[in-house]
Amino acid sequence: MQSLRGLLASTLGESVSKGKDIDLELQLPGFYTPPKHDDEKHYRWVRVTARPSFVNGKIAHVLGVATEISELKWAASVQRRSAMQASEAKKRQEDFIDISKWFVMLAITAATDTP
Repeated sequence: MQSLRGLLASTLGESVSKGKDIDLELQLPGFYTPPKHDDEKHYRWVRVTARPSFVNGKIAHVLGVATEISELKWAASVQRRSAMQASEAKKRQEDFIDISKWFVMLAITAATDTP
């Protein structure tokens, strides 16, 4: 696996040589402690954006920003987990309704078939 420093260096080199913007989300070593503690481990994340600037076809400078986005990643994982739990609860509810309908239909059939 390529080191974080090596990845940034190669991405910056490619950006300068091709004149392309950089937009990366990188997982950092170490863990993030979310505002509401849970038992899962959450990695630290950073988003790096940069744009090379050229004067007369030569690189003049690179303007970039690194933003810590660990909390956004954590919130997205909480949202995904909540959506999955809601979907499972809905499925259980639909199964219960189907079984209840079956029992009602069985009871109605038994009541109407009795002489």
